[in-house]
Amino acid sequence: MNATENKALLAKVPAEILEPRRFFEANGRAEQYRGWVAKMKTERRAFLEKYGVDAAIIRAVENVPA
Repeated sequence: MNATENKALLAKVPAEILEPRRFFEANGRAEQYRGWVAKMKTERRAFLEKYGVDAAIIRAVENVPA
């Protein structure tokens, strides 16, 4: 996010928009954020499994070590 090529974007868009975790934590809603992330991961896994995506790919998408 802090790369030089993003400088113009960061001048227009607050970091909290680009990193929702920051926004939720700053507003005392970290638990809500964690719940949202867990829900998204569960839904993403179910979607990929529905189409028979290989388990190794699903783990990579979830950022889970092999």
